[in-house]
Amino acid sequence: MEPEMLEAAGDTPVSSMQRQTLAGRFSGGDAEQASKAGDVAIENVRRLHAAGVPLLAGTDAPNPGTASGLSLHGELRLLRRAGLSGTEILAAATSVPAGIFGLDDRGFIEAGRIADLVLVGGDLEDDPSLSPRIVAIWKDGYPVDRGRVDQEWPQTQPASPAPATTLIADFEDGFGAAFGFGWQVASARMQGGSSAVQVSVESGALRVAGELVSGFAFPWAGVTWFPGAQPMQPIDFSDREMLRFRARGDGRTYAVMLFADGAGATVPPSVPFTTSAEWTEVEIPLARFPTATPGIIGGVAFAAQAAPLGTVAFEIDDLEIR
Repeated sequence: MEPEMLEAAGDTPVSSMQRQTLAGRFSGGDAEQASKAGDVAIENVRRLHAAGVPLLAGTDAPNPGTASGLSLHGELRLLRRAGLSGTEILAAATSVPAGIFGLDDRGFIEAGRIADLVLVGGDLEDDPSLSPRIVAIWKDGYPVDRGRVDQEWPQTQPASPAPATTLIADFEDGFGAAFGFGWQVASARMQGGSSAVQVSVESGALRVAGELVSGFAFPWAGVTWFPGAQPMQPIDFSDREMLRFRARGDGRTYAVMLFADGAGATVPPSVPFTTSAEWTEVEIPLARFPTATPGIIGGVAFAAQAAPLGTVAFEIDDLEIR
């Protein structure tokens, strides 16, 4: 969806972080599967609309392939493809959500309601794709100086230079790392899911074993290494080109996820790797991870993601960034 979303943006500025999440992809799929899933989703929306089900515009950003703010413009285009009229599309982004969530003080342009307004250069009822042509914004009735907001928006904290060593961990001395905060188990339990893993060091390698279970829209579980003194503190690896490690496991495909710019709030770009019973050397160019600032790393995760559900088990060793 990245080209379509960027086209939808028109002249609207697109930040580096928006480009990063737009370029992200869930591991384990391909372009053909994604296209088929998109067609199915649009057909489902068409049927819901025909049945009179209230529809709300939404994007689930910043999941891979989406970007906060920007993707809503693309969502309006998709609703048009699903057969909604311009008036219905505007309602799906304004009055219908307000009504569903009981927000009686907004959703319409009327006296007495909160004046959160966007002025665009065109008639959206006639052509909703004109939504990115933003002329002016008002918040609580006050005009927003968009240029000033861009200047005052908090910037990413500066990245410290990476140590000279390329070796991150060989696990000969246990569950540690050559530098940084170290390792931390992470899973969908943080979002209310039930997937979980346990981590141990066995025979000089890091072993990750557990289970992916239903109960969360995107089951996942794994382990993350943080290169900074604190989790997600960005470290500058811009002079490095390759993430290298050895892996073996149960034959499943797993994912390496790279948190860039210390952006723990976004879904990180990921690259899949497949395990086997024998040790295999894995080399992934850092350029394969679409990030806002290449080489700036806040964390590297090794995880099981989504289908198939069930037990997971893999080992990694001799991790380097070189």
